[in-house]
Amino acid sequence: MRNNLILIRPYHIMEKIVYKGRVYTRNPNAKTLSRRTYYRHKKYDSRSKRYIYETLHRVIWSDVHGKIPYDNIIHHADGNPNNNDISNLVCIPLRDHLSKYHGERKYKNSKDVPCMRCGKTFKAKTKRSLLCLDCSNLLYSSNKERLRWLVRDKTEPFDLNP
Repeated sequence: MRNNLILIRPYHIMEKIVYKGRVYTRNPNAKTLSRRTYYRHKKYDSRSKRYIYETLHRVIWSDVHGKIPYDNIIHHADGNPNNNDISNLVCIPLRDHLSKYHGERKYKNSKDVPCMRCGKTFKAKTKRSLLCLDCSNLLYSSNKERLRWLVRDKTEPFDLNP
């Protein structure tokens, strides 16, 4: 018996902008947020031997102000990613951007729990989070502390003093 299957492809609308001779596109129907939101240009990177994407707002900002500093992002001040006017683009550190614009939304099930090492309360991002950020950084920077943490008795609170 023959199976009647009709394949319907979604209608793709590609919005295009030409900036300095390069075509930047975005697909409003795309599944991923960056493809749906930002205008991007695909180019081949001969050093890494793969294709990379340049976003229009980053190119515009770097044309006016120079190279984007490490660990900084270009933020649309009015929240509209289609407004790529230079007066709307702001360069801010990634940490500030995440805390200001994505803070509690990203970890909606987070709750305050005490750190198992120092006792200070912190916002746990997962159910398995046992350490605050300071203790986590300390444990993973010192081999002696990390070894003590890994071989600890998990039924007892962690002793700060050996």
